[in-house]
Amino acid sequence: MGRILLAMALCLCFQTQGFALHGELFEVVSAQSGKRFSVTEEVLAQLPTRSFAARPPDDEKVIHHVSGPLLRDVFRFAGFTGAKAIVKALDGYEMEIPMSDFQKFDVIAATEMDGRRLDVRDLGPAWILYPNVDNPDLNGPLYASRSVWQIKEIVLE
Repeated sequence: MGRILLAMALCLCFQTQGFALHGELFEVVSAQSGKRFSVTEEVLAQLPTRSFAARPPDDEKVIHHVSGPLLRDVFRFAGFTGAKAIVKALDGYEMEIPMSDFQKFDVIAATEMDGRRLDVRDLGPAWILYPNVDNPDLNGPLYASRSVWQIKEIVLE
């Protein structure tokens, strides 16, 4: 609940700092080269979209229809590789995700939920989600903790 309240408070701040104004959803960073890649609306338009049913960790009783690019496609498009991803959220939350997750599962950066575009008020503009309805093994605290909302940056190490 604290993360949701903080997200609402940060919404106006991040919109005026350029996140929403310049169309940047999040950045992917190569720890090896130090290069940064901005994931924008223009980038999304060039990537295929994946859709599936998911139970977000904030309300596992409800099933939502989510869509967005596969994160493995985003990393490939950026030209970055690594053994793990350090995902950083707007509220300071950080989570390490092994790159094997992105290869084994169709993990997306959800940008839409139930036909609506996610924004900061809706825990967007991008939210890492696993296809946990079709694959029940992806339910539980491990994958819930990896389902980072309000992605700010993903560092590939």
